[in-house]
Amino acid sequence: MKLLFLNSLKGLKKKKIQMLGIALMVMLSTGIYVAMQSALDRMEDRYYNYLEEQNVEHISVDYYIDYSKEVTNENLEYLLNNQLSNLTEEEQNLMNTYKCAIDTNCLKTLESNPFANIGFNYMIDNLFQKNEANIYLKSKKINELKEKYDFDYELDRSKTLKQDETYIKLIPYNKDKNINKAYLVSGRFPTSNNEITMLPKYAKIHKIKIGDYYAIGETKYKVVGFTYAPDYIYPLVSYSALMFDEEKNNVIYINNDNFTKVSGIEEKTFSILYNGKVERKFKLEEVMKEKKKTKSTDVMKILYDDSNIGINTFTVTRIGRISSLQLEFKTDRLFAEYFLYVLLGIALFVIAIITKKRIEDEKLQIGVLKSLGYSPFSIAVSYLVYPIIGSIIGGMLGYIIGSTLNNPLANLYVSYFVLPLADFKISMKYILNSILLPTFLLSVLSYIIAIFMLRKKPLYLLREGSNLKINIFSKIANKLTSFLPFKYRFKYSLAFRSIPKLLIVALTSFFTGMLIVLTLIGMNLMQNIIDKSFEGMKYDYMIYTNTLETEQLDSNADYILNGNLPIYKVVSKDNKTKKLEKKVNINITAIDNNSKYIELINSKKDNLISKISNPDNIIINKNLENLYNIEIGDTLVLGIDKEDKNKTITYKVAGISEEFMNVIGYVDRNSFSKKIGLKNSSYSSMLSKDNKYSNLEKLDKNLVSKIATVINFKDMKDNINKTMEAKNASIYIVIIFASIMAFVIIAVIANIVVEENKKIISLMKVMGYKNKKISSIVLNIYTPIIIISYLLSIPAMIKLLEKIVSVLAGDMEMTIPISLEPSLAIMGLIGLLTAYYIAVAMSKKVLNKIPLAIALKRE
Repeated sequence: MKLLFLNSLKGLKKKKIQMLGIALMVMLSTGIYVAMQSALDRMEDRYYNYLEEQNVEHISVDYYIDYSKEVTNENLEYLLNNQLSNLTEEEQNLMNTYKCAIDTNCLKTLESNPFANIGFNYMIDNLFQKNEANIYLKSKKINELKEKYDFDYELDRSKTLKQDETYIKLIPYNKDKNINKAYLVSGRFPTSNNEITMLPKYAKIHKIKIGDYYAIGETKYKVVGFTYAPDYIYPLVSYSALMFDEEKNNVIYINNDNFTKVSGIEEKTFSILYNGKVERKFKLEEVMKEKKKTKSTDVMKILYDDSNIGINTFTVTRIGRISSLQLEFKTDRLFAEYFLYVLLGIALFVIAIITKKRIEDEKLQIGVLKSLGYSPFSIAVSYLVYPIIGSIIGGMLGYIIGSTLNNPLANLYVSYFVLPLADFKISMKYILNSILLPTFLLSVLSYIIAIFMLRKKPLYLLREGSNLKINIFSKIANKLTSFLPFKYRFKYSLAFRSIPKLLIVALTSFFTGMLIVLTLIGMNLMQNIIDKSFEGMKYDYMIYTNTLETEQLDSNADYILNGNLPIYKVVSKDNKTKKLEKKVNINITAIDNNSKYIELINSKKDNLISKISNPDNIIINKNLENLYNIEIGDTLVLGIDKEDKNKTITYKVAGISEEFMNVIGYVDRNSFSKKIGLKNSSYSSMLSKDNKYSNLEKLDKNLVSKIATVINFKDMKDNINKTMEAKNASIYIVIIFASIMAFVIIAVIANIVVEENKKIISLMKVMGYKNKKISSIVLNIYTPIIIISYLLSIPAMIKLLEKIVSVLAGDMEMTIPISLEPSLAIMGLIGLLTAYYIAVAMSKKVLNKIPLAIALKRE
């Protein structure tokens, strides 16, 4: 036993590559684990305290008013004497009809209920919003709910504007504010006119210091501090900049008087903070419940679940701006843990190969020990040298590297999320997981493997003979390659002599290939969706209006009427009704057939927009076709009255545009307006290429007051592409990392192959073969296996992704085209083969040192 231990320790000097392989796999796994977990700890520990300290809202809500039921005569009388006191003659006539419609006795005198007409609902909502009468009604309802559900609330206001290349979210500072209290990083809050605070990272990038001046429009403001807005932990400042960009996104607090003077798109929502203990941890399953309108156990969803309230919860606000970081915590921690176990599993494979080789080399010694009465259990203990030493060295190095990397990784996280960081603390948990966990797991599993390999009887172990046996696979390989030159016959025979090593190389290459392919498809896939989604857009700006408009606000714009209608029925070309598995709503985009800024491009690159000149035609997007099997020639029956399902409009599918986002149908604006009871000129959004919409300070105040949102698609595409460039850089890191994993395993196996074939290599040298030739024959035996395994991983990963996408497609309401460009596939293969040839090159040194005298030794 003692001799075996001493022999194992001496063997470490001769098997440096094998020992290095184990230590490297443990170091990589524990290093990434410690770096990610400790960086996340610094964020998560501070995050929940931050939410409580700053009284961050539990949920943001708005109230959808049902004008047919929820406006009392008292409410209406008050509004007519105040907000609705200056109506035009046309508006007064509309109001008279409305007053009659909500009076039961008067309603009986009318031929039909005006609310049955979708156009009437549009016009009433338009009238109330235009005069801000809806704010009065919403405030009254929120006050009633406050007592019922025991919460505090505040009306939060903000404005979004673009200043040069920067998107700004402007928030009025109020020192008495109790919900979403601003967090001061340094300096002070703005208390006087022409004072502001901003994000510290934005200021650092643009070299702005406290005391400097920053212009908004024509006015210069003094920067008096750096702050965080706690309800903008993920600073989604504009839908034109979906991905937070530290350089071009800023959140500014400003004096209230200055806030009212700045032109921007104003947003008003009610921020709710519940009294009592409320779970801050976000639960994805609760969002799905919310989406499906099923009863939720989360108190923050009660408003949504109560069908008598009509509250619209701003779930996107809560998840996107405040709670998305929790999803990052969960997914990144899972990744770090799984990554740790995956790499430890790979390290176990390496140890199993080394242990098998050592047992085969030392079978005579083992046979003697077993014949002297030593049990396999006691002999197996001596084979724990590799896992114990490799785990301790690799674990210690991994912990040191992970602790060093946690700070840059934490700073990388807070370049996407804006909140203060906690200090780094040495954690015994991570020390134990870095050193003791790998040592325990690898030692126990290695011990079991060693016992299994030591099961043979002493007489068998003491028998002389070569360790290299000719198995059935080697014989088959010899027959199949009999027509090839000796070099290739020998090479493939050698490869098939050890099936376990062959399988490990094949599986390593296959799973490494799948990881590389997944990464490459992800890169290609997002770019493909982006290109197709923006392909037909010839406009730069989409401007949504606050209310339904009829007067043209911009003579150079294209006008659009948006509507969301249920699909009641789909009838095929042969008059058979197609079954829809669930209720489907289609987003109708009503456009003019002479539109300057929209092209509806199909798979053949044809523009289909002329087809909607027929008032009964509809162009659907590719997503609708893929999700619900709706084809050209089918007829869609759409509902226009939520109470009377017999009131419908029909459209025939005349074409399919190559768009994969949402469920969209394009129709003619004038005909759609008539069908739902609106004027021909009605619209809810505009399309433009005019750069005046990039800076609202230059627009007429009356026009700005009518605008709800401006989406700059040019900036959006640039923003997404910039983010994709950063993601693409990480993709190359993944490929490099996957190649390193393959390199470690292949290096160990190549080293073992050289040791197993020392006698053959020595004989080849005696026969006059040069080292380069021997290396080509002996070490390059796995090249075809690696290439074949990688090529097989491509269809395997594509099929797997297609299955995953098909499961997710229904909930996501989008389909994703799965494909891989040949050039990217070749790039992945090059990365894998590069790792393989580096490993081979390292083993050449061992091969070159094998002396000719070994050929004379007996087995």
